[in-house]
Amino acid sequence: MSIEFALLILAALYAVYLRIELWMDARTIQSFQKSAIILPKPEKKRDYSAEALMIAALALLLALTGNR
Repeated sequence: MSIEFALLILAALYAVYLRIELWMDARTIQSFQKSAIILPKPEKKRDYSAEALMIAALALLLALTGNR
C-alpha cells in the first residue's frame, strides 16, 4: 500500500466524517426550529410629544395675537 493510497483513504474517511457532522447539525437545527415559539414583533409606539408641543405653541401664539 503506497502512501498516496493511504492518504486518499484518510481523505475519504474525513469527507464521510464531515458529511455525518453536517447531517447531525441539520437535524439539531431542525429540532430547534420545530420547538421554537415565534413571537410577533412588538409594534413601535410613536411619540407625538414634540408635535403636540409645536401645535400647543402655535395655538398659544395665535391666541396671543388674536386679542388685539
